[in-house]
Amino acid sequence: DQLFTWVLALTAAALSVLMKQRGGMPLKHLGTAKHAYDFGVNCVAPVWRHASTPKHAQLVETWNAIVAALRVDDLLTDAEASALSCESEAVRQLSDGADLLDAVASEEARRRLSHFAHSLRLEMPAPPPVDEMRSFSMLVPVYSETVLFSADELAELDVEGVALLDDMKSTYAQEWANFCERTKVDPATTGASLLAAATAHPHGTGDEAAHVEEVRLWASLRGQTLARTVRGLSQYEDALLLQARLEAPEATEEARLALVRRKCQLVVACQKYGDQKKAGDAKADDVETLLARFPCLRVAYLEVVKDRRAAPNGAEEAAEVTTRYSSVLVRKSGGAVEELSRVALPGNPILGEGKPENQNLGMAFTTGECVTMVDMNQDGYFEEALKMRNLLEEFRAADPSPGGERPVTIVGFPEHVFTQSSGFVTAIYAAMQERFFGTWWQRVQVKLDIRAHYGHPDVLDKLHFMTRGGCSKASKEINLSEDVFAGYKTMLRGGRVVHVEYHQLGKGRMTNL
Repeated sequence: DQLFTWVLALTAAALSVLMKQRGGMPLKHLGTAKHAYDFGVNCVAPVWRHASTPKHAQLVETWNAIVAALRVDDLLTDAEASALSCESEAVRQLSDGADLLDAVASEEARRRLSHFAHSLRLEMPAPPPVDEMRSFSMLVPVYSETVLFSADELAELDVEGVALLDDMKSTYAQEWANFCERTKVDPATTGASLLAAATAHPHGTGDEAAHVEEVRLWASLRGQTLARTVRGLSQYEDALLLQARLEAPEATEEARLALVRRKCQLVVACQKYGDQKKAGDAKADDVETLLARFPCLRVAYLEVVKDRRAAPNGAEEAAEVTTRYSSVLVRKSGGAVEELSRVALPGNPILGEGKPENQNLGMAFTTGECVTMVDMNQDGYFEEALKMRNLLEEFRAADPSPGGERPVTIVGFPEHVFTQSSGFVTAIYAAMQERFFGTWWQRVQVKLDIRAHYGHPDVLDKLHFMTRGGCSKASKEINLSEDVFAGYKTMLRGGRVVHVEYHQLGKGRMTNL
């Protein structure tokens, strides 16, 4: 089956190349003066010159924010970010037909900007103002996967005697150089020297310790870690804050933040966080590091407390032990972990398959009208987050079938498999397989009106699902693939599933056999 899927993926890739050679969808128009993607104040459009009107000034500010996000992701040098900024004289004097992407060295930056420019040419609903948009929550289930790479892991040698950090520096040499330029970390840092610095500063104080944490985060953002997922999804709040400021510049920063927090929520269901914290596990410290670094993050976990009731004096029977289960939501505030909410549970909630039970655990704390089911090895992009309001409007789309009245209950979109950049043949084939399944096959299913729930990163109508038994089916063994059963359920109960291609998230896949 795997070989057959790969053959289909290769066929799809060949057809895609042929389509491009025959004048298919253009991917390189970003930056040409004659292609100003002006979609109004409430959407995105890079406008290179004549930023004298308030409308154009807002679009210019949006473009500059995209450039700044690429710089923070270490995909641009300081010089490239300055050249791409709308304040750059070179940008203002672009001649017709010039391509600004020629000045960008990073292939990943070029890919992201090209996809963004192309997506703006696709049909999408008009976005409402931020205060009128649908609210949404992003739910990420985590068990005991890697949160952040430790200094020990980055210094660990592989079979060829190369440390993980040194291997990453070689694979992402350009991004490492951009990172060192941005953070002033010594470019000669190796896995061994990083471990020595971490050992010398175990309590995380001083510039040396700060550099260790920055290097750990840089490496983690290039692996399949929870840190990468949280960083990517946190940019949805950043994008909405930008749009809220452009729409209501007179509002205070506190008012805008409160508005965006009502519309956008990030919940990570770290089922084992409570146990890890009690055991002194470093993963609990890493979770708290993410809580401190990303203020929008909320963590839900399962708390298990054993109460021992002493036997009456002189009684021969042993003390009675009772176990209490609670689902708890926390955040980081003022340097300490703060409990926000607690739900008492009648017993152990983990009865079925792990992942869907973990999703059910965190679902109680999601406040959005819609919920995005995200895996822990995904990524998000600032420029894609700018289109989230458009995406949520898909739930208002009318049923195109004759006399149809089915509401949209699931909105799906493609993923970009970032692990193909590792260069492994298996990683490249896995990316091709994903591209075939996530684009070509989804188009066929939507046309036939048979697309179910693919899983990550579909957006679900929370009210629809919570009034029909929940989003995740967790029966042991029966519902091993929890994703597809949610699709079956909504289709059998009058829901409709759509798939769009103007939005994307990143996704990690296997890199070996």
